[in-house]
Amino acid sequence: MQEELQPAKERQAYSRHKRRKRAWALMGLGCVVLLGSYGAIVHWRNAAVSHTLVMPAPLHEPAPYAPPAGLQHPGIILHDSDSPARMNGVVMNAAHMEEVHREDHPGWATVYEGKTYHIGYHYLILPDGTIQMGRPEGCVGAHARHFNDWLGICTVGDFSGHRGWTPSVPTDRQIATIVSLCERLMSKYHISPENVRRHCDVNDTVCPGDRFPYMRILTQLRAYAVTHPETRAKASVPAASLLHNR
Repeated sequence: MQEELQPAKERQAYSRHKRRKRAWALMGLGCVVLLGSYGAIVHWRNAAVSHTLVMPAPLHEPAPYAPPAGLQHPGIILHDSDSPARMNGVVMNAAHMEEVHREDHPGWATVYEGKTYHIGYHYLILPDGTIQMGRPEGCVGAHARHFNDWLGICTVGDFSGHRGWTPSVPTDRQIATIVSLCERLMSKYHISPENVRRHCDVNDTVCPGDRFPYMRILTQLRAYAVTHPETRAKASVPAASLLHNR
């Protein structure tokens, strides 16, 4: 019985970690935040000491999002999982992240070809370079505010924290996989290398971390685009304009 409960405990521990990070970020802002379509309000009181969360229960479960027909993706957003690859025997993979997002973000649910997905990313890259599918490419993502029509790729690891979690930098296999996956998606959706951005380029976050080798990856994608004109079929979003919706 104890062995059966361990994965559930690990999901709960990881969920608590993510909730604490979000809570402290909001407390630092010292503001009142409007949550969700139900008008739920978080009241922060005496932010340095304590806070009170007031969230009325919804009258009904939110309807899963149905993606528009013929969805096109103007770009790619790169993330880290902000987690270790394994904790007490529980592997951070697409199945585990699906459960975490299902518990923490039920409103992220989307239905595609009769199946419901909660994971916010389209792809997850494990430390050995293995690619795992998240939600299908035919779905709008749930990974970057105002940029969820861009594809989301998450690399497992903690590339900004100092908690001793591994990998603390992307492995060589992960980097090779990021490049090859981005190249394939760039050709498929006519995405320029300048439209392959980090989460921190479009939202106010440190993701995917200061140890994520973005310029190394971007240099390889630019070299690929030189000999693949299909990646230049669409105009790039200027880098300076990506932060206007923070």
